[in-house]
Amino acid sequence: YDLSDYSFGSFGPDAARYAYLQSYAFIEFLSRSHGDDSVRRLCKALLRKRDIDRAFKATYRAELAKLEDRFISRYGRVGG
Repeated sequence: YDLSDYSFGSFGPDAARYAYLQSYAFIEFLSRSHGDDSVRRLCKALLRKRDIDRAFKATYRAELAKLEDRFISRYGRVGG
């Protein structure tokens, strides 16, 4: 599923369930591969920069799309 939208409100029940699980799995991936503190730093960067791409770049020194690619290559793609 494309999770670039900031709300899952338009998703049907099954799609929303998968989206939340995929989101949780991605955060878990970030935490395991970069440390728990990286997720805290990401949250702070999001508040400061108010731009998701800049926050990911500042926190992980990688673009969000690259991190998503690494996540998908490790765990595979779920859903549509």
